[in-house]
Amino acid sequence: MFGTVSNMYKVVLCITISVICLQCGSRSSEIRDRELLDIQEFQNYLKLSQESDLFASTRVKGDLKLFNIGLYNEDVHLNVSQLIRKYGHLAEEHEVTTEDGYMLTLIRIRSDGPAVFLMHGLLASADDWVTAGPESGIAYLLANEGYDVWMGNARGTKHSKRHATLSIPTYQYWNFSWDEIGRYDLPIMIDYVLEQKNETQLVYIGHSQGSTAFFVMTSEIPEYNDKISLMVALSAPTAIPNMKSPFLNFLKIVTLSHPELLFALAKELGFYEFVPATSFVQNFIPNVCGREDLAQLVCSNLLFLVCGFDADQLNITNLPVIFSHTPSGAATKQLEHYSQTIISGKFRRFDYGDSQNIQLYGSTLPPEYPLEKVTAPVVIFHGENDWLVSFDDAEALRKRLINVVDVYTVPYQHFNHIDYLFAKDLKQLEFQNYLKLSQESDLFASTRVKGDLKLFNIGLYNEDVHLNVSQLIRKYGHLAEEHDVTTEDGYMLTLIRIRSDGPAVFLMHGLLASADDWVTAGPESGIAYLLANEGYDVWMGNARGTKHSKRHATLSIPTYQYWNFSWDEIGRYDLPIMIDYVLEQKNETQLVYIGHSQGSTAFFVMTSEIPEYNDKISLMVALSAPTAIPNMKSPFLNFLKIVTLSHPELLFALAKELGFYEFVPATSFVQNFIPNVCGREDLAQLVCSNLLFLVCGFDADQLNITNLPVIFSHTPSGAATKQLEHYSQTIISGKFRRFDYGDSQNIQLYGSTLPPEYPLEKVTAPVVIFHGENDWLVSFDDAEALRKRLINVVDVYTVPYQHFNHIDYLFAKDLKQLVFMKLSSVIKQFNNKH
Repeated sequence: MFGTVSNMYKVVLCITISVICLQCGSRSSEIRDRELLDIQEFQNYLKLSQESDLFASTRVKGDLKLFNIGLYNEDVHLNVSQLIRKYGHLAEEHEVTTEDGYMLTLIRIRSDGPAVFLMHGLLASADDWVTAGPESGIAYLLANEGYDVWMGNARGTKHSKRHATLSIPTYQYWNFSWDEIGRYDLPIMIDYVLEQKNETQLVYIGHSQGSTAFFVMTSEIPEYNDKISLMVALSAPTAIPNMKSPFLNFLKIVTLSHPELLFALAKELGFYEFVPATSFVQNFIPNVCGREDLAQLVCSNLLFLVCGFDADQLNITNLPVIFSHTPSGAATKQLEHYSQTIISGKFRRFDYGDSQNIQLYGSTLPPEYPLEKVTAPVVIFHGENDWLVSFDDAEALRKRLINVVDVYTVPYQHFNHIDYLFAKDLKQLEFQNYLKLSQESDLFASTRVKGDLKLFNIGLYNEDVHLNVSQLIRKYGHLAEEHDVTTEDGYMLTLIRIRSDGPAVFLMHGLLASADDWVTAGPESGIAYLLANEGYDVWMGNARGTKHSKRHATLSIPTYQYWNFSWDEIGRYDLPIMIDYVLEQKNETQLVYIGHSQGSTAFFVMTSEIPEYNDKISLMVALSAPTAIPNMKSPFLNFLKIVTLSHPELLFALAKELGFYEFVPATSFVQNFIPNVCGREDLAQLVCSNLLFLVCGFDADQLNITNLPVIFSHTPSGAATKQLEHYSQTIISGKFRRFDYGDSQNIQLYGSTLPPEYPLEKVTAPVVIFHGENDWLVSFDDAEALRKRLINVVDVYTVPYQHFNHIDYLFAKDLKQLVFMKLSSVIKQFNNKH
């Protein structure tokens, strides 16, 4: 035990003896080579330390001020249940006893929602899911979404340091590794949660050792696979021969040179527990960190030496809270077991040496865990700067598992092993929402995938897959027409019309979409059909670059000159010519304009920059309106944001250099490949549904699986890469403004180094804004910011369904009830006025 200072000196002495032995003892050339590699690794560590400026005095002094603020945070002195209650949640503590007598405590943030089980890593506990605070702690974020959050505490941690018969300081108590946690602790805790909830499955989220133990359980006790609807591995150390941590590399060097010395010596000296959660440790570390000369050196680097450097994501103010709750204790044998996986490169049972192995396993080598028996659906998360689990080791695990439904590399190059718990931008990086919503929609539950696949396969035989937009319209009993116009700058556009003698309604699609998307939901849900059924003369625009409008009077399509446009040009040139044409054909002075997504963006460009077009609009309905969208949640667009912030011109400049002027073109390959890929049982939901959900927000219940082949045979429809680049600029700047060409060209074009904002105060047409609570592209805050800038918003309608996402305006099963009834009502209201 490390309960006294004298025992700490024993540890130092123990390590010193090992190092002396390492330097003086005879070693093979293989060991020397390995040592050289590890010395190089340590030099890399020092280089990274210097690069992150952790040891620079200016930064230390600045961060110390933040740290000292944190010392006065009362969270330092609150236990996990008190923290949960402080931040407005119901906290409960539950106790179970394992088959081998260990008494464990589970922490619960109570809710009536579905159960999510969180399992901590080595030296951690339930505390680590909440100490990041209510804005970043995964447990809080899940609880805020209505989940019933259960947090396990493994044997030997501060919350579970009791036994039915054994005394805590004894070797008998501490004679366990993460093998026993997987075999005994996890099963009893999972069974208890399911019994309390009266459910048959739960979502399991494991960090680090929490993932390791899960794979022990599900490979050795396969029936537990059926109790898991989804397993999320936030870093999964199984076999980790390629880890980079200097601390673990030190253990590797010592163990290679003197295979049994270090842990045998620890056992001989009675160091059965590794870094216990004593009051000395939990008071000593925060106070040491309070010293200016040691603040960063001790506190930050205790974490970084093991896990990887990421100073920018570590909240210095919160370090006292973290270190008052961590470490939580662990058996030295847990660390020894990991050291064995590092050296052997195998994920296998504990190695007791030849003699005892033969007695226990019938072989001189311990058996590997049979990972092929893990049938639960697994999502693997990986950080590029994770010093414990390298990309190669994560990939090796993926290849051994038979039901990996996703591998997600966090889109931030410095993301390390502990950022899953403590990163400042954990919420913005959005991974927890992706997991949460994946489970919520039950996309990865095997029973649902198989059931939905049957529906999907029915859809493959739907002839609508092979019909174009005009053929679809005629099939469902309407008159279809195609009309052509040419813009002032030479782009040749096609409008699709569902003909009627009623008043004109003009529909404008979003990014990567076309007129098709107003009808592919079918005659019961497609907005174009529903409007036509009410007697409106429905006109659907197709922007430049989409499959229906990919022509030009003089320019060749594959050239940069053709694709050199964003939605600015769509608003300035495409919309005016199409609206004028419709009004001319109808001999009317006004029409109703309905825009989805980019169709709304382009409208606000047109009416702010060419204000006379306001008079031609009797009503504008914005079905989600991305103008300035700094608060969007889409992981895909967040990736663009991160890349663009770190390398402002790299991504799109590279795309231009490589000739990628068009973004996801509507080629025959794309439109045939995606539906056929989605026809495979293992990819049907993963590819088709999630292609939509990862960008737009999860809502499995409103997505008609049978209709997915029809949707993907008509979408995507193509767009200029510059359109996406323009959106990325609005995300980063938080401004709805013209395209940013850089200082020099901006001065030439705009007379300023910054592009001008669109003058939204000039939009005088009456506007109704529709908003979905689960729209990952346009948040409530961004929709509200737009409302405040417009001078004639006549209504704001939040769709009365909490999971309504960005594409539900087009494809929701219940679109008629959720959206169209309101849409029809406001159109009639304004048509009666005029």
